[in-house]
Amino acid sequence: MVNTYDEIFDAALSLPPGLRAMLAEHLFKSLDAENQLEIDTL
Repeated sequence: MVNTYDEIFDAALSLPPGLRAMLAEHLFKSLDAENQLEIDTL
């Protein structure tokens, strides 16, 4: 099962605020520090 970005984003937005915040924190922590310069550029 492959979801598109839009499907995932819409599903995330349908979560209650507390769960969205938790998801955002987990996603942020998952970013690789060694790629931070590239991430910051984007």
